Amino acid sequence: MVKVSYQQKPYRRALMETYGARVVASPSTQTQAGRKILAQHPNSSGSLGIAISEAVEVAAADEQTKYALGSVLNHVLLHQTVIGQEALTQLEMAGDYPDIVIGCTGGGSNFAGIAFPFLGLYCEENEIYK
Repeated sequence: MVKVSYQQKPYRRALMETYGARVVASPSTQTQAGRKILAQHPNSSGSLGIAISEAVEVAAADEQTKYALGSVLNHVLLHQTVIGQEALTQLEMAGDYPDIVIGCTGGGSNFAGIAFPFLGLYCEENEIYK
């Protein structure tokens, strides 16, 4: 877990630990990638990229471990669009439509998940695809 999130969001960590996870703040001293970052930047608050690097390193070293990316890669955008599709459905039920759409842009999948269905509808209504 990115170190700054580990420190600022203890309830997320607690939830994972409740279900048996061992949560480590990244960068950590447990991987080569983490040790390299800490040697250069001892007070690093971490980043999603560093945390992914450490997770992949750990997974690659253990035959029993499988690693599934939850954000950052393009295929995740497809799953996240359920958020935007649901928002469109709820807005239609309410008879309303937003002036703007806002989403978190850390790894991109959250923002794309909310925005892509709206973008698709906009393009369809304005015949941009044709």
